[in-house]
Amino acid sequence: MHIGSGGGRRNKISIRIKPVNIELEEDSVCIVLTIVDTPRFVVGYLECQYNVILAEESHIKCNPWFRDNWVHALLYFIPPTGHALRGMDIELMCCLLPCVDMISVIGKADSLTPSEPRGFKKCIMDIEHYNTSIYNFPYDIENDDKETIQDNSELWALLPFAIIGLEEVTNLDRKVVHMRRYPQSIAEVDNLKHSDFSRLRSALLNSHLSGLKLLTHDMLYETCHIKKLSRIVHSDIHDLSILPEELAIQSVHLKEESLRNLESCLAAQGSQAKFKE
Repeated sequence: MHIGSGGGRRNKISIRIKPVNIELEEDSVCIVLTIVDTPRFVVGYLECQYNVILAEESHIKCNPWFRDNWVHALLYFIPPTGHALRGMDIELMCCLLPCVDMISVIGKADSLTPSEPRGFKKCIMDIEHYNTSIYNFPYDIENDDKETIQDNSELWALLPFAIIGLEEVTNLDRKVVHMRRYPQSIAEVDNLKHSDFSRLRSALLNSHLSGLKLLTHDMLYETCHIKKLSRIVHSDIHDLSILPEELAIQSVHLKEESLRNLESCLAAQGSQAKFKE
């Protein structure tokens, strides 16, 4: 699974994109996790991964060792201002929405008072007024089971996840605790009363892992695929009022044309071989 991160401020400005691969075990299941920090180049990086996969699928002979770099989820870190979203956040979210499953996160949530996160979360969830949205753990009341409905509704209520960063690891009452220490108290990263981190981790690496991967492949990638093919066909036409159904039909026609060209090339090669014999 690939997870990207974007938004927020950094003390040290970086312009490098460096994926970090981690092998971990979640509920007795081995997971290869790739974390990609994408400062400034989020949209470009996402489109690049789709283009690489599209190019690989276009080859007559696929590379058996090819490893795709789907970005299945993007954690968008929001500064803990306690107020509404900044204009730059809204603009970037609108750009990211068609490309990736975006999950909003309030970083450094421990800098807020206990009562502030609730109001801040409500302001952030009003993002739909700007014609954009975030991944909200959807569920179907008629088709999903009660456990799924309850789990997704609880996750939706937590959006955006308020998390705190790890500062040290210690043992308390014979238990390993990830925490941050303050002059008069401590905050535990995995304690639901202090941070939403454990629920976010469980959703990404366990309960919603397969769903995020399917959504990336079946919807986001196919949408980008169709748009790219449409731009190729209509490179000299500046008509942006193309319906999704028309884009799908054009995609099918392009694939059929590619197959016809391939058959013609193979037939020509067969004729040349017979002629040489």
